[in-house]
Formats: sequence, structure tokens, C-alpha cells
Amino acid sequence: MENSAVFEAKTKYTKESFIEFQRFSMFRRGASGKTMIILEAILFIIGIAAFVAAYLENDISIIFYGVLCLFLAVFYLFLPQINYYLIIKKSRAFFDIGVDYSFFNDRFIAVTENDVVKGTSEVKYEGLFKICETKDCYYLYITRAQSFLLGKDGFTKGTPEGLTAMLTKTLPEKKFVKYTK
Repeated sequence: MENSAVFEAKTKYTKESFIEFQRFSMFRRGASGKTMIILEAILFIIGIAAFVAAYLENDISIIFYGVLCLFLAVFYLFLPQINYYLIIKKSRAFFDIGVDYSFFNDRFIAVTENDVVKGTSEVKYEGLFKICETKDCYYLYITRAQSFLLGKDGFTKGTPEGLTAMLTKTLPEKKFVKYTK
């Protein structure tokens, strides 16, 4: 293994980046994301249809179902923000963490540090579950439920385009997914 990093970057986990990640995980990733979008649309349609049916049939008992469907649709739409507030209530140390990334040809190292949390993770690319690239970030999934967030604006050595090129060559096709279109 070599000692010199090919790419280096710094990222700070903020409220905005975490909510954006939650929204990405909920609506953009795989079959579950497509299912959530379809569920949202169905709930809105049923909710509106219940109000129209109540008006046309002059039956206010149907309004309850319309309100319930619209409430659930709005709840799921704002679930990433709700999740943020639940997590920050449990542990503020999770946010405003500085993470320094060093990317090598076969692995990356993430050094996490703030007043409360200190840790180092070394991950080989073949051990990754998946890497998703968005317009502004990389989401480095260690497992389905555990990941690192890397903002594209924090590169101190190399460029995001260079990292994308290296990861595209290094990782199998299905492990690197671009959502930048």
C-alpha cells in the first residue's frame, strides 16, 4: 500500500447536508425510492379524490380519509427534516463534525474529529456497499444503513472529476452510481 493520497478533501456535516442526504436516501435510491415516490403520488391523489367525492356526494364522512391521506403524504414528504430533528435531539455531537478524507488507489481513510467525537475509518473500495455521486456530494455507503458524506466543494488535493474517474475505473459498474444528470 502506498502512503501518498491521490485525493484529499474536507467536509463538515451540517443540517442542510444531512437533510439533503436523508431526502436522497428516501427518494432516489433504488426500488425503495421509487416506491416512496409512487406512494406519495397515490396518497395525494386519494386525498384530493376524497375531498371531491365528499363535495359531489354531499357526504362529510369521506373527508376523514382525505385528511388522513393528505396528512400522511405531507408527513412522508417532510420525513427527512423530522428525522434530522429527532437525531439532533439525541446527539448534537453528530453535527458540525469535520471529516478529513484521504483517497488512495485501493482505499480511503476518513478521520472524524470535533470536541466530542474522534475516530478514524479505513475502508477498502472492494468492501464498500456503494458510492452515489450527486451534483454536490458523494455518498460513500459502507452498508445499506451506514455512510459517509463528502461534499464536492471541499477538495484540497485533486478534483471531484478526478475522483469520479478513479472510482469509475476502480469500482465495479453497479457499485458506483451517478445521479448528476
